Amino acid sequence: MTGRHTARRRVGALGLVAAAALAGLAACETALSPTGPPSGDLDGKWGWEFNGNPAGSYMTFTLTTGGNSVSGTGGVCGIGPNCNPGRVTITGEHVPGFGPFTLTIKGGGGYVATYAGQFVGKDQLRGAWTEGSQSGSVTLNRCTPTSFC
Repeated sequence: MTGRHTARRRVGALGLVAAAALAGLAACETALSPTGPPSGDLDGKWGWEFNGNPAGSYMTFTLTTGGNSVSGTGGVCGIGPNCNPGRVTITGEHVPGFGPFTLTIKGGGGYVATYAGQFVGKDQLRGAWTEGSQSGSVTLNRCTPTSFC
């Protein structure tokens, strides 16, 4: 073989080694930290784990972050024909980087609830939902094209 063919073979082999190294780094990054939207880990649409239940109640939120602040809109529909409170606005704070959060949810008729919790993986939130003197655990899942929200 000529020197030119040997040089091409070395360059090709180096390209494969570099590609393998980059793939390895990407795998380590994925295994060590949550992946998700590059800015604003709470950004996006979230739905209650029991959306689609026979009673028709649901919770769906679209959240946007800026620094430590969270804002958004959504819907909360309890059991019954009136679907109270209906449309809601959301404000709150979070620790960027998949940290804990506290949200205040306000709707018509003086409706106020808080949701304080943390990430359970990159696509699930779990926390305490407090409405008046009532409190319970609520899980929200990030809405995707294949999930029901």
